[in-house]
Amino acid sequence: MRVSRELFEHKNYPKTFPEFKRLMAFCDGNNLRMAFYDEPPYIGIRVYTVNNDAVGSTAYTLYYDTMDKKVHFLRYDNWDEGFAELLEILTREAEWNGEKTTPFNMDFEYLETQYEKKMEEKRKQPRKFDFKVLYNGYMENVAVFDESKWLAIAQMRKLYPGARFELVSENENK
Repeated sequence: MRVSRELFEHKNYPKTFPEFKRLMAFCDGNNLRMAFYDEPPYIGIRVYTVNNDAVGSTAYTLYYDTMDKKVHFLRYDNWDEGFAELLEILTREAEWNGEKTTPFNMDFEYLETQYEKKMEEKRKQPRKFDFKVLYNGYMENVAVFDESKWLAIAQMRKLYPGARFELVSENENK
């Protein structure tokens, strides 16, 4: 089943499998589109070229097989060979499009640092929390933006002292 990037990251797959994090950082740094999958027994990423062609003959470019307990990158069981083939495919497509060479950013230390910064900024962004408040015999729907559920509840206690309220939903702010 195809899943959103947010769910893929929420399940900590990039932290559990460094290959996912490395591929995501490479694709982000080079503006390549990705699709994320979580369908047992596979957890995978599909990379698309600049022309939106899928890279790889299987459903995934890079995937983890939960039965074999192995990461597979294109036709290989290791990062180096799989990444070399990915670069070959991307370079070949660039040549077909009339470009002489495509300078891919392959400084993984820099790319992973940028990825971590982006993830940290995302974690710090305020999220939206919806509350129902009952006070003076009236019911009111209130939205509060804060970093965590507990800070949002504290904000509600300050805004409506003595009133009864309940958390209806918490949404990621996009």
